[in-house]
Amino acid sequence: MRLYAVYERRVETKTKGRSRNTPEDSYVLVKEGFCWPALFFGPLWALANRMWVIFLLLVAASVGIAFAPNLLGSGEFPFWLCLGFLLLLGMFGNDLRQWSLGRSGHELVSIVSGTDQIDAERRLFAAMNSMYG
Repeated sequence: MRLYAVYERRVETKTKGRSRNTPEDSYVLVKEGFCWPALFFGPLWALANRMWVIFLLLVAASVGIAFAPNLLGSGEFPFWLCLGFLLLLGMFGNDLRQWSLGRSGHELVSIVSGTDQIDAERRLFAAMNSMYG
């Protein structure tokens, strides 16, 4: 079973006079643990999840790592620096996503478990239905 943090949008946003919040985008489930897409795709993963600040920081870190061989000399150190950076991004990717959701007006409302995200969503909405219905 996997654990998922459930974030609910608390801030109402408007686009062209219409409310953008619909029930399907009011809740976001973020898996706890290692984030493989963050490891392999880095900045593209941040863009796909609308994490603009994280994207800019990842681009700045990538540029810094790209210039590391010029500053530190050639050898294996830049390779290990890049690999370590990617591993850290994979380990803390979901935490960065949760931080970004908190900044954008979402609030942590629950923790659910499930075999996959769909099962966790089913459990969340079943619990909410029994609570309110």
